[in-house]
Amino acid sequence: MGRDKIDEIIILNNELLDYDFGKLLTIDMSWSRYSTYLDCNAKYKLKYIEGFKEDTNIPLAMGKAIHETLESIVKYNTTDELEATGFYLSAIEKNKQDLILGTSEIEEGKTQVINALSKMETITGGNIKNVKGIETGFRYIIGRALFVGFIDLILLDEDEEGPFINVIDYKSGKTKYKTKKHGQMKLYTLAVRRMFPEMRVKASLYWTRYGEIDTYEFSKEELDEFEAEVNNNIEILVDDQYFKPNGAFIKCVYCPFSNKETCPRGNANRIIMDKAKRKREAKANG
Repeated sequence: MGRDKIDEIIILNNELLDYDFGKLLTIDMSWSRYSTYLDCNAKYKLKYIEGFKEDTNIPLAMGKAIHETLESIVKYNTTDELEATGFYLSAIEKNKQDLILGTSEIEEGKTQVINALSKMETITGGNIKNVKGIETGFRYIIGRALFVGFIDLILLDEDEEGPFINVIDYKSGKTKYKTKKHGQMKLYTLAVRRMFPEMRVKASLYWTRYGEIDTYEFSKEELDEFEAEVNNNIEILVDDQYFKPNGAFIKCVYCPFSNKETCPRGNANRIIMDKAKRKREAKANG
Protein backbone atom coordinates (compact mmCIF):
# COMPACT_ATOMS: atom_id res chain seq x y z
CA MET A 1 0.00 0.00 0.00
CA GLY A 2 2.70 2.49 0.91
CA ARG A 3 2.81 5.06 3.68
CA ASP A 4 1.79 7.85 1.31
CA LYS A 5 -1.79 6.49 1.26
CA ILE A 6 -2.59 6.75 4.96
CA ASP A 7 -6.07 8.16 4.34
CA GLU A 8 -7.03 4.93 2.56
CA ILE A 9 -6.33 2.80 5.65
CA ILE A 10 -9.49 1.69 7.41
CA ILE A 11 -10.14 2.88 10.98
CA LEU A 12 -10.39 -0.36 12.95
CA ASN A 13 -12.67 0.89 15.73
CA ASN A 14 -14.67 3.54 13.91
CA GLU A 15 -17.73 2.99 16.12
CA LEU A 16 -16.01 5.42 18.48
CA LEU A 17 -16.66 8.12 15.88
CA ASP A 18 -20.43 7.72 16.27
CA TYR A 19 -20.73 10.00 19.29
CA ASP A 20 -20.45 13.78 19.58
CA PHE A 21 -17.61 15.01 17.37
CA GLY A 22 -17.38 18.08 19.59
CA LYS A 23 -16.10 15.85 22.39
CA LEU A 24 -13.86 13.77 20.19
CA LEU A 25 -11.82 16.17 18.03
CA THR A 26 -9.29 13.52 17.10
CA ILE A 27 -5.68 14.54 16.60
CA ASP A 28 -3.28 12.73 14.32
CA MET A 29 -0.99 10.48 16.32
CA SER A 30 1.57 7.71 15.87
CA TRP A 31 3.59 5.73 18.37
CA SER A 32 6.64 7.78 17.46
CA ARG A 33 4.80 11.04 18.15
CA TYR A 34 3.32 9.76 21.39
CA SER A 35 6.60 8.40 22.75
CA THR A 36 8.36 11.63 21.76
CA TYR A 37 5.94 13.60 23.93
CA LEU A 38 6.55 11.23 26.85
CA ASP A 39 10.32 11.60 26.38
CA CYS A 40 10.24 15.40 26.18
CA ASN A 41 7.33 17.80 25.72
CA ALA A 42 9.57 20.41 24.09
CA LYS A 43 10.94 17.93 21.54
CA TYR A 44 7.37 17.05 20.56
CA LYS A 45 6.57 20.72 19.95
CA LEU A 46 9.75 21.38 17.99
CA LYS A 47 9.35 18.30 15.80
CA TYR A 48 5.61 17.95 15.27
CA ILE A 49 4.18 21.42 15.81
CA GLU A 50 6.95 23.78 14.69
CA GLY A 51 8.21 21.38 12.05
CA PHE A 52 11.94 21.30 12.74
CA LYS A 53 13.59 18.48 10.81
CA GLU A 54 15.93 15.87 12.26
CA ASP A 55 18.98 15.02 10.21
CA THR A 56 19.23 11.44 9.03
CA ASN A 57 21.94 9.59 10.91
CA ILE A 58 23.76 6.32 10.22
CA PRO A 59 21.88 4.13 12.77
CA LEU A 60 18.54 5.38 11.42
CA ALA A 61 19.54 4.77 7.80
CA MET A 62 20.86 1.30 8.66
CA GLY A 63 17.71 0.43 10.60
CA LYS A 64 15.44 1.45 7.72
CA ALA A 65 17.52 -0.53 5.24
CA ILE A 66 17.41 -3.69 7.37
CA HIS A 67 13.63 -3.31 7.85
CA GLU A 68 13.08 -3.00 4.11
CA THR A 69 15.36 -5.96 3.42
CA LEU A 70 13.47 -8.22 5.84
CA GLU A 71 10.20 -7.16 4.21
CA SER A 72 11.59 -8.19 0.81
CA ILE A 73 12.86 -11.53 2.18
CA VAL A 74 9.37 -12.36 3.44
CA LYS A 75 7.57 -10.93 0.42
CA TYR A 76 9.60 -12.98 -2.05
CA ASN A 77 9.90 -15.98 0.31
CA THR A 78 13.63 -16.30 -0.30
CA THR A 79 16.46 -17.88 1.69
CA ASP A 80 19.11 -17.09 -0.92
CA GLU A 81 21.99 -15.07 0.57
CA LEU A 82 22.92 -13.44 -2.72
CA GLU A 83 19.35 -12.29 -3.34
CA ALA A 84 18.97 -11.03 0.23
CA THR A 85 22.27 -9.15 -0.01
CA GLY A 86 21.03 -7.51 -3.19
CA PHE A 87 17.87 -6.35 -1.40
CA TYR A 88 20.03 -4.94 1.40
CA LEU A 89 22.50 -3.05 -0.82
CA SER A 90 19.62 -1.48 -2.75
CA ALA A 91 17.94 -0.45 0.53
CA ILE A 92 21.20 1.06 1.85
CA GLU A 93 21.62 3.12 -1.32
CA LYS A 94 18.05 4.36 -1.02
CA ASN A 95 18.23 5.34 2.66
CA LYS A 96 21.75 6.69 3.17
CA GLN A 97 21.03 10.02 1.44
CA ASP A 98 24.14 12.19 1.89
CA LEU A 99 25.64 10.02 4.64
CA ILE A 100 29.01 8.39 4.14
CA LEU A 101 28.88 4.81 5.38
CA GLY A 102 32.09 2.93 6.07
CA THR A 103 32.73 -0.62 4.93
CA SER A 104 32.47 -1.92 8.51
CA GLU A 105 29.01 -0.35 8.95
CA ILE A 106 27.72 -1.78 5.66
CA GLU A 107 29.17 -5.21 6.49
CA GLU A 108 27.56 -5.14 9.95
CA GLY A 109 24.15 -4.65 8.37
CA LYS A 110 24.86 -7.37 5.81
CA THR A 111 25.74 -9.76 8.63
CA GLN A 112 22.43 -9.00 10.34
CA VAL A 113 20.57 -9.73 7.11
CA ILE A 114 22.37 -13.04 6.50
CA ASN A 115 21.87 -14.13 10.10
CA ALA A 116 18.18 -13.23 9.79
CA LEU A 117 17.61 -15.51 6.78
CA SER A 118 17.39 -18.78 8.68
CA LYS A 119 15.55 -17.12 11.55
CA MET A 120 12.95 -15.62 9.21
CA GLU A 121 12.37 -19.03 7.64
CA THR A 122 11.75 -20.44 11.12
CA ILE A 123 9.45 -17.55 12.06
CA THR A 124 7.34 -17.88 8.93
CA GLY A 125 7.39 -21.67 9.00
CA GLY A 126 9.01 -21.56 5.58
CA ASN A 127 5.54 -21.05 4.11
CA ILE A 128 4.48 -17.75 2.56
CA LYS A 129 0.83 -18.75 3.17
CA ASN A 130 1.42 -18.18 6.88
CA VAL A 131 2.12 -14.50 6.20
CA LYS A 132 -1.03 -12.45 6.71
CA GLY A 133 0.50 -9.03 6.30
CA ILE A 134 3.75 -7.18 5.54
CA GLU A 135 4.07 -3.49 6.50
CA THR A 136 0.35 -3.54 7.31
CA GLY A 137 -1.13 -0.10 7.95
CA PHE A 138 -3.88 0.63 10.46
CA ARG A 139 -5.69 3.51 12.14
CA TYR A 140 -6.93 3.10 15.70
CA ILE A 141 -8.67 5.56 18.03
CA ILE A 142 -7.70 5.97 21.68
CA GLY A 143 -9.46 8.86 23.36
CA ARG A 144 -8.97 11.93 21.18
CA ALA A 145 -6.02 10.47 19.29
CA LEU A 146 -6.23 8.74 15.91
CA PHE A 147 -3.17 6.51 15.89
CA VAL A 148 -1.66 5.50 12.56
CA GLY A 149 0.74 2.56 12.55
CA PHE A 150 2.50 0.13 10.24
CA ILE A 151 3.16 -3.43 11.41
CA ASP A 152 6.27 -5.12 10.03
CA LEU A 153 4.91 -8.67 9.90
CA ILE A 154 1.64 -10.47 10.76
CA LEU A 155 1.75 -14.28 10.81
CA LEU A 156 -0.53 -17.22 11.39
CA ASP A 157 1.21 -19.38 14.00
CA GLU A 158 0.36 -22.26 16.31
CA ASP A 159 1.19 -23.38 19.85
CA GLU A 160 -0.08 -26.07 22.24
CA GLU A 161 -3.37 -24.17 22.61
CA GLY A 162 -3.98 -23.95 18.89
CA PRO A 163 -3.57 -21.34 16.13
CA PHE A 164 -2.92 -17.67 16.88
CA ILE A 165 -1.89 -14.48 15.12
CA ASN A 166 1.65 -13.29 15.80
CA VAL A 167 2.34 -9.58 15.29
CA ILE A 168 6.08 -8.99 14.83
CA ASP A 169 8.13 -5.79 14.94
CA TYR A 170 11.76 -5.75 13.78
CA LYS A 171 14.34 -4.05 15.99
CA SER A 172 17.87 -3.43 14.71
CA GLY A 173 19.25 -1.53 17.72
CA LYS A 174 21.70 -2.71 20.36
CA THR A 175 19.50 -2.33 23.44
CA LYS A 176 17.13 -5.24 24.02
CA TYR A 177 13.92 -4.98 26.04
CA LYS A 178 10.99 -7.25 26.68
CA THR A 179 7.85 -7.26 24.54
CA LYS A 180 5.78 -7.26 27.74
CA LYS A 181 7.08 -3.77 28.59
CA HIS A 182 6.80 -2.33 25.10
CA GLY A 183 3.85 0.01 24.66
CA GLN A 184 4.05 -0.01 20.88
CA MET A 185 3.36 -3.75 20.88
CA LYS A 186 0.28 -3.21 23.04
CA LEU A 187 -1.02 -0.76 20.43
CA TYR A 188 -0.25 -3.23 17.64
CA THR A 189 -2.01 -6.00 19.56
CA LEU A 190 -5.15 -3.87 19.95
CA ALA A 191 -5.14 -3.22 16.21
CA VAL A 192 -4.54 -6.83 15.18
CA ARG A 193 -7.25 -8.08 17.53
CA ARG A 194 -9.65 -5.95 15.50
CA MET A 195 -8.31 -7.35 12.24
CA PHE A 196 -8.67 -10.96 13.44
CA PRO A 197 -11.48 -10.85 16.04
CA GLU A 198 -11.84 -14.64 16.25
CA MET A 199 -8.15 -15.32 16.88
CA ARG A 200 -5.79 -15.16 19.83
CA VAL A 201 -3.06 -12.56 19.29
CA LYS A 202 0.52 -12.61 20.50
CA ALA A 203 3.14 -9.90 20.04
CA SER A 204 6.84 -10.37 19.28
CA LEU A 205 9.95 -8.22 19.06
CA TYR A 206 12.55 -9.65 16.69
CA TRP A 207 16.10 -8.39 17.38
CA THR A 208 17.91 -8.67 14.05
CA ARG A 209 21.32 -7.93 15.57
CA TYR A 210 21.07 -10.94 17.87
CA GLY A 211 18.75 -13.22 15.91
CA GLU A 212 16.44 -13.41 18.93
CA ILE A 213 12.67 -13.16 19.19
CA ASP A 214 10.69 -12.37 22.36
CA THR A 215 6.98 -13.27 22.33
CA TYR A 216 4.27 -12.29 24.81
CA GLU A 217 0.47 -12.55 24.96
CA PHE A 218 -1.10 -9.47 26.55
CA SER A 219 -4.14 -9.97 28.78
CA LYS A 220 -7.33 -7.95 28.41
CA GLU A 221 -6.52 -6.26 31.73
CA GLU A 222 -3.09 -5.18 30.49
CA LEU A 223 -4.56 -3.76 27.29
CA ASP A 224 -7.38 -1.97 29.14
CA GLU A 225 -4.84 -0.41 31.50
CA PHE A 226 -2.71 0.64 28.53
CA GLU A 227 -5.63 2.32 26.76
CA ALA A 228 -6.58 4.20 29.93
CA GLU A 229 -2.98 5.39 30.38
CA VAL A 230 -2.69 6.53 26.76
CA ASN A 231 -6.05 8.30 26.94
CA ASN A 232 -4.93 10.19 30.04
CA ASN A 233 -1.60 11.21 28.47
CA ILE A 234 -3.33 12.36 25.28
CA GLU A 235 -5.60 14.63 27.34
CA ILE A 236 -2.50 16.12 28.98
CA LEU A 237 -0.91 16.62 25.55
CA VAL A 238 -4.00 18.27 24.10
CA ASP A 239 -4.22 20.69 27.05
CA ASP A 240 -0.48 21.44 27.13
CA GLN A 241 0.17 25.14 26.51
CA TYR A 242 3.86 25.30 27.41
CA PHE A 243 5.60 22.14 26.14
CA LYS A 244 8.44 22.53 28.62
CA PRO A 245 11.70 20.58 28.20
CA ASN A 246 11.56 17.56 30.48
CA GLY A 247 13.80 14.96 28.86
CA ALA A 248 16.33 12.86 30.74
CA PHE A 249 19.79 14.47 30.78
CA ILE A 250 21.54 12.02 28.48
CA LYS A 251 18.66 12.01 25.96
CA CYS A 252 18.62 15.79 26.13
CA VAL A 253 22.33 15.99 25.34
CA TYR A 254 21.99 13.86 22.22
CA CYS A 255 18.70 15.36 21.05
CA PRO A 256 19.02 16.80 17.50
CA PHE A 257 17.39 20.01 18.74
CA SER A 258 19.79 20.61 21.63
CA ASN A 259 21.25 23.89 20.43
CA LYS A 260 20.83 27.50 21.50
CA GLU A 261 18.47 28.33 18.63
CA THR A 262 15.86 25.64 19.22
CA CYS A 263 16.34 24.37 22.77
CA PRO A 264 18.54 26.37 25.18
CA ARG A 265 18.17 23.74 27.92
CA GLY A 266 19.48 21.02 25.66
CA ASN A 267 22.32 23.29 24.59
CA ALA A 268 23.21 24.01 28.24
CA ASN A 269 23.21 20.28 29.06
CA ARG A 270 25.47 19.59 26.10
CA ILE A 271 27.92 22.25 27.33
CA ILE A 272 27.88 20.69 30.82
CA MET A 273 28.67 17.25 29.39
CA ASP A 274 31.43 18.61 27.15
CA LYS A 275 33.08 20.33 30.12
CA ALA A 276 32.88 17.15 32.19
CA LYS A 277 34.38 15.16 29.31
CA ARG A 278 37.30 17.59 28.90
CA LYS A 279 37.89 17.50 32.68
CA ARG A 280 38.06 13.68 32.64
CA GLU A 281 40.42 13.72 29.67
CA ALA A 282 42.69 16.28 31.35
CA LYS A 283 42.79 14.20 34.50
CA ALA A 284 43.59 11.04 32.57
CA ASN A 285 46.45 12.81 30.79
CA GLY A 286 47.87 14.02 34.09
